[in-house]
Amino acid sequence: MAVEISGLCKAFNEHQVLKSLELRLEDDGIYCLMAPSGTGKTTLLRIILGLETKDAGTICGINPGEVSAMFQENRLCEALTPVENVALACPGKVSRSAIRRNLELILPTACMEQPTSELSGGMKRRVALARAMNYPGRMILLDEPFTGLDMDTKKRVIAYILGMRNQRILLVATHGEEDAAWLGAKKIRLGDG
Repeated sequence: MAVEISGLCKAFNEHQVLKSLELRLEDDGIYCLMAPSGTGKTTLLRIILGLETKDAGTICGINPGEVSAMFQENRLCEALTPVENVALACPGKVSRSAIRRNLELILPTACMEQPTSELSGGMKRRVALARAMNYPGRMILLDEPFTGLDMDTKKRVIAYILGMRNQRILLVATHGEEDAAWLGAKKIRLGDG
């Protein structure tokens, strides 16, 4: 079932961020949300997640509990290891060794037992990404997931995202035109109508 966004509006005081947004996100679709800073990308993701109220419009075909997200801020538990951080997002019992094997696709093995507070900014981004990708929802929202990553790491992370997506709807907010190409994504430009 597709996600349908219709007539979505949001303003902050006099600043209209989203105006009558119409969007259809097909099951198994990969989309890159492209727009300059301050034009509503993060606001749209927050509305889909139920973290921000909309002024008008509807979102049909999904509820916030079916959506996993990676925010611009990492939102990690700094005292926990990468494995423990990912385990927090996994419902039910999940093997720590399975989580570790999953994380080793995008992180050095040596950092698995370190508190997240000791990791570099790029490593923290990858832990936040793994948390979002391991949550079993119908839709994945990633807000600027490639910040702080060098080109080789970015390519490895993109392969990880595509391998972990499992036909879920993927919506990525990004400034990088090449990100859309590497993800095989359809570009959505806010303000294009």
